[in-house]
Amino acid sequence: MRINKPTPIVPRVCVYWNERKMYYLVEKYAPSPNGGSIALKDPVLIPSEQFDESVAGVILNCFESYTKDRFDPDRVARESDKEHREFTKQHKKIAIFLSSPNDIDIYPLERYRGGEHRGIKDSKITIAKSRALNDLPQAIHQAFSKAI
Repeated sequence: MRINKPTPIVPRVCVYWNERKMYYLVEKYAPSPNGGSIALKDPVLIPSEQFDESVAGVILNCFESYTKDRFDPDRVARESDKEHREFTKQHKKIAIFLSSPNDIDIYPLERYRGGEHRGIKDSKITIAKSRALNDLPQAIHQAFSKAI
């Protein structure tokens, strides 16, 4: 009998970009008690003009606190289906994972009907964690140029 190993839970964040209003939102995640990760409310808002100097520090702090954050139902992001669809229409989205102790993977995402997102084939960007302060802002800009 073959036993499937569980997929390891890795720290993640999602970054949203509202091109019209010129701001970014960094959505923090925590481990879910059911496995996987769950989005927390109160994302960090970064105005476009502060993005390059701020985003790497915000994301690295989210990764660092990922395993320290405990599931708390009061901190989970909640919105109605209608609110989610409206938000999705107004924002592009990328997902960022600390895929190993040394690597950060960035995935541009594509919107689908009903407010869902999916990865775009062959679009993953990987940077070294040790270079995140220098390379992460540009890699995120590159990912958003591919996001749909």
